[in-house]
Amino acid sequence: FELIVNAAALYVTAKAPTLFGSSSLSLKPSLKIKSVKNVAVAEENAASAAVDEGAEAAKGGFDTIGAFKNAISPFKGGNLTNAGRAVTKHPQYFGFESTEALMKVYRTPEALNNLGSATLKDILRNGVRTTGAGGRYPNGWVTYTLPNGNAASWNIDGTFIGFRGIR
Repeated sequence: FELIVNAAALYVTAKAPTLFGSSSLSLKPSLKIKSVKNVAVAEENAASAAVDEGAEAAKGGFDTIGAFKNAISPFKGGNLTNAGRAVTKHPQYFGFESTEALMKVYRTPEALNNLGSATLKDILRNGVRTTGAGGRYPNGWVTYTLPNGNAASWNIDGTFIGFRGIR
């Protein structure tokens, strides 16, 4: 397991060996540095977060990058990705009254997929992670939630569940 801290950009890259080579995870925490003295604390917090998440992925836990890849993979071999399909299922989440209204703006599968992908990137970069188990997901789920309540969820195995929260 290797941990690389970049103090200038305040991000951490954790590299862990896997069955298929090595896996990297980069985290750039949303930190506000008020003084130079806080840089060391910020680096320590970022390093701790990367170690926790990197170690979890290495031991078979939730893999954020794999989860994102699952969300942007084709849904049942079609033109829409899992995230693109989720966009069409919940147009209200994206500020539209109906799927028809959404399709007037986002006319192609590529446009829907890009909207889903961009939304997921924002949620994963800026959201707060919560986990749990129960109901339809007895083995566990992971949800990243933005401060405005918008969220995305995955099974603990990284299978995309969908978007949560209505705008």
